[in-house]
Amino acid sequence: MSENETMTIAKLDKNTAEEIRFSFAEWHDKKYLDIRVWVKADPEEGKDEQPTKKGIRFNLELLDEFIKILQKINAGEAFEREEPETAEEQGQGTEEEDEVPF
Repeated sequence: MSENETMTIAKLDKNTAEEIRFSFAEWHDKKYLDIRVWVKADPEEGKDEQPTKKGIRFNLELLDEFIKILQKINAGEAFEREEPETAEEQGQGTEEEDEVPF
């Protein structure tokens, strides 16, 4: 694969007008995974398939961590919320922030 070239490895229909494409890309000697929504071609209207801005491209070095996150989501673990540790994380602020200066 040469610089600026992408290689589509999978497609997933999102709806009748769009699909999600999984592609490998290379840029400045680094390899990336691109997951992007594409508008499907419509020959009747003379429209070619086109990529949208909806998507993500990340360095393949992050792929293992990305897969772990997806596995947690798939297992339902991502929906288990951790308890906040500080007052700020709980949305309570600090005593100084709670005081209203009049």
